[in-house]
Amino acid sequence: MGLLGRTGLRRAERLMLRRWSRLAEQSPPAGAGRLRRLRAEARALRDAAQRVLSRSEAGLALGAPGDRQDLPPRTDWHWRPAPWCARDASLSRTARPDTERPAPLLLGPGIALFHDCPLGEICAAQGAGHPGAAPCALRIEVFGFSGSFLSLAVDLPPEALAGLGTHHVLRVDIGRRGERPAASVLRLNIRHGPNTAQIAKTLAAGHGPERVEFDLAYAELDEKRITHAWIDILMEEPRMNEIIIDELRVSRHRRVML
Repeated sequence: MGLLGRTGLRRAERLMLRRWSRLAEQSPPAGAGRLRRLRAEARALRDAAQRVLSRSEAGLALGAPGDRQDLPPRTDWHWRPAPWCARDASLSRTARPDTERPAPLLLGPGIALFHDCPLGEICAAQGAGHPGAAPCALRIEVFGFSGSFLSLAVDLPPEALAGLGTHHVLRVDIGRRGERPAASVLRLNIRHGPNTAQIAKTLAAGHGPERVEFDLAYAELDEKRITHAWIDILMEEPRMNEIIIDELRVSRHRRVML
């Protein structure tokens, strides 16, 4: 697009913004038909603006492609899941009591909180980000808990699997805090053919950021048959605790070959 085209586009955008600003300040126009048309147009603009806002916030949360100051050399992919990128008013879930098969709490595409507690006293919602961490946080509140496990599972996107092999190191930056310290286990799962390789690391019981690296050289992988990968955060002794995950970012880099 040439300079004249960009200038015309900016002028059209200013005129549209001026029109809607005037409409917002004026008394509603007369006529039901006119009001319905105006409402439909306003809703369409609102939805489009919200999508742009969410994508912009997500992009800023990840950083520009060249902004890799805190990533290791030879990093070829990095990603922060949606709940930690941009506000989503609909992201609030409460478990339902079920003595037969407690259902997971779905928190977005490829993200779920799994448990086997029949009491239904688990809530998950988005919260404000912590200074120095992601723009948003995930808050998990647990009251009565009679189950044997509580696990947050996050699917890695297809981009993470492209070319993935034993020459890679997957790194997870995670920040946690809670009403009382509790240990957790971070587990990487990679499905290849009929098998699933698993590497688990124990997280400290304290608060603050941690960095965990999974060296795939120690995983017996059939690289040509990798179809799915995900991470689990297994929370120990969750009863009567509020667990806040302030940061979750996954990256991969090539191991330096000696």
